[in-house]
This record gives sequence, structure tokens and C-alpha cells, in this order.
Amino acid sequence: MTSYSRQEFLGADAQAVLLAASVGIVGYCGGGSHLGQQFAHVGIGRIRVFDPDTIEASNHPRLVGASPEDVAKGRLKTQIAERVVGNVNPAVTIETYNSKWEDAADALAECDIVIGAVDDYSTRDGLERFCRRNLIPYIDIGMDVHTLDSEHHFISGQVIQSLPGHPCLRCCNYITDEKLDREAERYGAAGPRPQVVWPNGVLASTAVGFAINLLCPWSPERRGFRFLSYDGNEGELVTPALVRGYLENHVCDHHPPTELGDPLCDIRSFCPYQQVESSSRSGFLNRWWMRLLNCRRETV
Repeated sequence: MTSYSRQEFLGADAQAVLLAASVGIVGYCGGGSHLGQQFAHVGIGRIRVFDPDTIEASNHPRLVGASPEDVAKGRLKTQIAERVVGNVNPAVTIETYNSKWEDAADALAECDIVIGAVDDYSTRDGLERFCRRNLIPYIDIGMDVHTLDSEHHFISGQVIQSLPGHPCLRCCNYITDEKLDREAERYGAAGPRPQVVWPNGVLASTAVGFAINLLCPWSPERRGFRFLSYDGNEGELVTPALVRGYLENHVCDHHPPTELGDPLCDIRSFCPYQQVESSSRSGFLNRWWMRLLNCRRETV
């Protein structure tokens, strides 16, 4: 029995695909710390973490693997990521960037999948735009706490998968100009950026499932756009009616094909799956990349 024998249902060549994959995690505190740990357990070959911040006392209850000593010494969150991932799986290559993702964009562009675990709409908007232009699947996770009355609160959240050629965060009204205009207002109604560890775990685990299904399509789910809304009070993840009734056949007009990738670059020169033997590639991903390549050819 091998280390990964219990996930062989992902496919006969799944471990080779996962080992060749590179995942970018933007934001490594609440949900981001769950992501790093889980991808290390699954056997992703390379994890890149982007976060400029140091840990504070208020981060400790929700940053997986953090210790009181980390807080006392004010360690970088990326240092904690390196330690946790290394302890789980020393074979994983972890690269950390102690900066905003914009300052390490070249490294982010080399990732096969990017997951954002960030607090604000403007960062999400920029990340999705960047991923669209570079033909990278983007998965967004986030949660918030709302006040119902003086004694009760409501936990909400989302997991959204955004692929080039499919609906985006604006198509589903998750990002709007109005929300961006209100960005300076306080985040959440239960205090400054309220967060707790268990909703972050639910959302991050779901995002990892989305990512693994893109790399190793073990389930029949083939929708390019996926949106799950989280009700933390009921403990439910559901697809909003808007997605079921309107977006399944919707053509995104926020990111037209002419804005895909660098117009001066041939996508074939940086397609990450060239590094994997054809027998180890996911059939679904092969078709997805070829569809994007044909789209790019038609618009040049």
C-alpha cells in the first residue's frame, strides 16, 4: 500500500498529475492556511504562497498550525506556511512571497490554479482579471459575519470557481462596481473582519475539492463556473438559484476572448501541462487547454 493508495480513485495517473501541478495561494491566514495544509496532504508538487503580513494575536485562533511563539515573535505568515507544509509533506516544494501578489505576478502567472483567500473585493477583482488574462483557473473563498440582533449573528460565505471562457465573479453579481465603491467601509457587521476557524475550514476544503477535480476529474461535474453559497448557521452549501437558472449557459462579457493572455505570447510556450507526459494528463484539462488555444488563435 502506497502513501496515496486511498486516493487512487482520482485516476491511475493522478499522483503524477498532482506532483506536476503548481497551486498559488493568495492570503495565508484563515482559509489560506487550511489550503496549504490540505494541498500538502494531497501531494501537490509545488505550492506558492503570497502574503506580506506577520501573525498577530487575533490571527492565532484561525491560522492553522500557528503557535503562541509565532505570535510572540511576530513571525511572517509565510514562515508558518513553510513549517506546516514541510511537516506534512517534505516532498512538496513550497515557495513563499512576502509581498502583495502584484509584486510577485511573474511567479503567480506560473501557477496552474490560483486560490484567493482574501478580505476585500478589489483584491478579488484584480486576481480574477489577472488569472483570466493568463488563462489560469481562479477559485475564490471568503466568509463574513452579519449581525441579526444584539445577541445573534449570521455566518455566510462562498466558494466560486471562475474559468476563462465561463461566467465570472461579476456575472453572478458577487463583484459589482457598487461593492467596490463601498470598499472602504467596515468589513462585516460583527467587528473588524470577523473570522472563525470552522467556516474557513469548510470553504477551504470545498475549494481544494474543486481544484483537485480540475486536475484529476474524478467526478462527472463538468461545469466551468461553480458557485456555492455557505450558510454557516445551518451548515449548508448550496448553488444559488441565479446560477442554476441563468448562468449555466451565460456568455461572460466582462472578460472577452481578446483579453485572454499576453497578445504577444504564444500560449503553447507556457502551457504548464507540456511538462507532464500525455498519458499523465487529465483528459478534461487537455480538452480545456485546447479549447482555450483555439479561442486564442481565432482572436489573434
